[in-house]
Amino acid sequence: MELYESGHPGWLWNRLQEIAVEDIGPADRDLPATIRTLREWSDTKRKAKKGGGMEAVQATILLATARKSRLAALMVIEALSDHADRLEIPDEALAWVPQLMSRSTARQPWFCRQNMVFCGVGACI
Repeated sequence: MELYESGHPGWLWNRLQEIAVEDIGPADRDLPATIRTLREWSDTKRKAKKGGGMEAVQATILLATARKSRLAALMVIEALSDHADRLEIPDEALAWVPQLMSRSTARQPWFCRQNMVFCGVGACI
């Protein structure tokens, strides 16, 4: 709240949105949308010179009391890391690749990891 009161509400809202995505993630799927809505309401009230701080307080309370899950952040870290050996994707697995995407893109490690988790493609096991 110090950021809000010191004239930097944008920084506060950016941080609150980051917390909603990175630290809470799929544990509360609706929370990022709620935080965004509260930010829009706060911005509207602040521009009209009618406050806007109550929405920031509500967002902070929602984030503090929400269930937490770092699953999404850990998946991004794993997908972008170079710690694991990357396996070649077999040609039969590329049948899952949409026709609009090139086969060279589909062979990239990030594509393989992403599809394995989100689409159920078993090419990367």
